[in-house]
Parts: sequence; structure tokens; C-alpha cells
Amino acid sequence: SVLSQIGNKTTIKLVLIIDALNQMDSTNRSHTLYWLPVELPTNIRVIVSTLEGDVLDALKRRKNQELVVGVLSRREQEEIVQHTLWQYRKKLDEQQLTSLLQKEVSLEFF
Repeated sequence: SVLSQIGNKTTIKLVLIIDALNQMDSTNRSHTLYWLPVELPTNIRVIVSTLEGDVLDALKRRKNQELVVGVLSRREQEEIVQHTLWQYRKKLDEQQLTSLLQKEVSLEFF
């Protein structure tokens, strides 16, 4: 695989992050993850996020290390938004913040 070739040519550590793996187009059996190497060189790590479904099932069959990340509390969500915006000297009023934080989602990382 390409990742194996890269890993074998260098000692530099590489972390590949793929978010929302479950949102990939499912044509050509991509959700079976046949395209994602099972074994990687020691200097390469892959971190993915997905929701429940066929992609998560495929990852669990591989017996990878799993970290379930639950929903953040309302206070944690507010702190992340406020801190991120403050870096740019911006802020939201209470109505804007409430509107932004209405949807709850939990992710699973491997």
C-alpha cells in the first residue's frame, strides 16, 4: 500500500486523520474498508471517526483500539465555542450560542 511505502522510506511519524468515515460514498464497497490497510508501519497511525452503522461494524471486526467519545456536556460545548471564538476576539450572544449548540452528536474514534 502507499502508506507502507511511505512508512518504509522514512522514520518521520505520520498521523492520518479521517473524519466522518461513515459519510463516504458507499459505492464500490468502500464501507467494508477493504481499501484501508490492516497493518501499518510502526511510524504511521490512522485515526478515524464514524457514527454507528456498517463502517463502525467493519472497524470492530478488525479489533482495532477503540475510543468511544460521548456527547459533551452543554457547559463543555459552550467553553469550546467561547474559547475558539475568543482567539479571534469574537463572541456570540446567548441566543446565537443556543442556536449553535442545539444538535447533539456522539462520535467513535479508532
